[in-house]
Amino acid sequence: MIGAGFIGLEMAENFRDLGLEVTIIEMINQVMAPVDYPIATIVQQHIRSKGVDLRLNTAVTGFAKTINQ
Repeated sequence: MIGAGFIGLEMAENFRDLGLEVTIIEMINQVMAPVDYPIATIVQQHIRSKGVDLRLNTAVTGFAKTINQ
């Protein structure tokens, strides 16, 4: 997932509930930019406790096609 706004987090939760491995990449230092940082840290801890790989302060620089065999 790219972006940790409300929609991105909702999608990540649903994918995780389906049993998929999920990584969330967010360019800023917290999820849900409109909320205060202390609230965001609680959400971030919860996301990680659910097995989601959360990468903050990280920008996507490209995409690569992989072949699954």
